[in-house]
Amino acid sequence: MLFADFGLYAKTMLNLALISDIHHGPDNAFVKGSAALGLLEKAISHLAARQPDLVIDLGDHITDEDPELDKKRLTEVVKLYDAFSCPHEYLRGNHDLVPLAEQEELLSGSLKSRSLDLKNWHLVFLDTFNHTIKGQLSEETLDWLGRDLAATSLPVIVFSHQPLDGERLIGSPIFEVDFADHAHPQGFERARELLEASGKVKLAFNGHCHWNHLVQRKGVSYITLQSLVAQTPLGPAGTYAYISLTETEMRLEVFGLEAYSLHSVW
Repeated sequence: MLFADFGLYAKTMLNLALISDIHHGPDNAFVKGSAALGLLEKAISHLAARQPDLVIDLGDHITDEDPELDKKRLTEVVKLYDAFSCPHEYLRGNHDLVPLAEQEELLSGSLKSRSLDLKNWHLVFLDTFNHTIKGQLSEETLDWLGRDLAATSLPVIVFSHQPLDGERLIGSPIFEVDFADHAHPQGFERARELLEASGKVKLAFNGHCHWNHLVQRKGVSYITLQSLVAQTPLGPAGTYAYISLTETEMRLEVFGLEAYSLHSVW
């Protein structure tokens, strides 16, 4: 694959927007949770002008504290998203502890593993939530993933809260040492084998690790998106992304304090 600077692109088939790890809630050493709603509103206002075909939230909408407070904060996040006219898909993160049925009602959609076809791409949403930071891809989910990949003839993008690449997170302020065993979900090895053996998966996006990161393995680009509110020396990161795709190219633009861009051809 070839990566270069982002530029003008006139032949887009599919446009996607990504936001991850909003962590609406208290501030701590890792996130500026008190800035979440303001940064989310700013991101949505910017992305709305581009009118993506789909907005994907990669999980950790809140930082959990208390059942009632968690639900209130999730409702506030959803209210901002609902003001955005584009379709949405959501994943659960390890802090999204509001009961599943209540979350799905608030988000107006499923949070279970699922897929959809959109403009000649097959999009897969993998649920790694198991009530712990570690996370898990259940045997049922992995079996479903294998069947789902086998059934499509389209190029595939996989979205998950946690990374599936399995690489050590050298340099990560959170997951290199203190939470090294909690970066990848249990079962990621089989998931990665399925993705890479299919020959169809081009991209796999995730959040969770609170940094921007790229790993390339056997034709798959595994891309981690920084948290919207990650603490940086200059303030909360304010990260969100816009992706433009054809069947043979991707152009990714990441906004915020750690902005960057990628161009991939396969």
